[in-house]
Amino acid sequence: MFSSTPDTPQDLSKRAFIAGIADDNGYGWAIAKSLTAAGAEILVGTWVPALNIFETSLRRGKFDESRILPDGSLMEITKVYPLDAVFDSLEDVPEDIKANKRYAGSSKWTVSEVAESVEEDFGSIDILVHSLANVPEVSPFEIVKHCFFLGDLSHEIVQPLGD
Repeated sequence: MFSSTPDTPQDLSKRAFIAGIADDNGYGWAIAKSLTAAGAEILVGTWVPALNIFETSLRRGKFDESRILPDGSLMEITKVYPLDAVFDSLEDVPEDIKANKRYAGSSKWTVSEVAESVEEDFGSIDILVHSLANVPEVSPFEIVKHCFFLGDLSHEIVQPLGD
């Protein structure tokens, strides 16, 4: 594990994808801040119906106070991806969801599509954080099976936090 405090600067130099950030509360946001303070680049997957509100709040500075890192700089999020982790691929999405106005204007938001988009944009990631709420159907490792863009994580230790 690493720790990051103002007295112990880190240079993690890793790219992290955090699935499940839609505001500046919760574990996902806290993990993003800690990883950023340790030198990681942050990519975020946000639930499609919450995407517009999250991006607007981020752009308008509503999260600026909670983006402050121990060194006084602001946490930067390199890219926000629309994500609905309930659906593995577009073929799995019911027509009523596809037609839902809360999904209008967003594309490539299923797990496999987001994995492909991240690979196209960045090549690979080093860290994957499951911070999804209200998705009981998704196990902590459901997303991982589609993250072919993870690269070589054979040296990392991955273990579930519970059932």
